[in-house]
Amino acid sequence: MKPSSSSSGKRATPSSTRSTWTNHVRPLPVGNEGDIRFPDLAKKIVDEWTQNGSHRGDLKDDKKIDQAVLHTDNSTPFSDVVAVIDAIYTPKRDCSICERGKSVKMPGFNVTFSVN
Repeated sequence: MKPSSSSSGKRATPSSTRSTWTNHVRPLPVGNEGDIRFPDLAKKIVDEWTQNGSHRGDLKDDKKIDQAVLHTDNSTPFSDVVAVIDAIYTPKRDCSICERGKSVKMPGFNVTFSVN
């Protein structure tokens, strides 16, 4: 995922540099603190991961986790970065070895954040 923003004050536009889709999304305000979410982006990430993710099974059988690298420039609002990371964490996979044998859900991606 590579958000970009312009000096005109427009919000980041998440897009995938690794697959063929580009998804322009509108932020959804959450609560009274100015927080936002990108539910359309989260749905698209789940769809892409379900179809193309390399590591989707139970963590006990496949210990690797798919990697997402989020690149931004220094002018990207932090609230946008957090909302995109939350969207990336939406896909879940089973982990029956994480809680003493009790099966729990964990994010399908490990996210690395990079600023230019």
